[in-house]
Amino acid sequence: MSNYIDKIIIGILLIVISPIAYFFTQSSYWAAMVPVGTALIGLLSKEDMKNKLMTMADVSMSFGLLGTLVGLGPIIGPAIAKGDKVGIGYGLAIVVQTTIFGILIAIFINAIVARVVKNEKEN
Repeated sequence: MSNYIDKIIIGILLIVISPIAYFFTQSSYWAAMVPVGTALIGLLSKEDMKNKLMTMADVSMSFGLLGTLVGLGPIIGPAIAKGDKVGIGYGLAIVVQTTIFGILIAIFINAIVARVVKNEKEN
């Protein structure tokens, strides 16, 4: 079972967390791109399981930061210039949601890596 933990996490990211990010929180697609991008990196990685999971955790925070930059730059900037309060709110929603999803996914994956390492040291 421990040999398939990385694939199980990729499946959870694609099947559970991405739909939650997109449909249930009624967010923009930017928040859903964080788990999809993290899973994509996990699928493309040729590392061993622990290093792959640590890379995925790091990448999830990076995708959250990219969503933050997208929300701040091309969405909030022009909205502030026009005085568009709806555009500012939409940009802030992208910033907050992508950042939160990136951090939560990183915490989730790092907790699993810590458990795997602990189990390996005990055995």
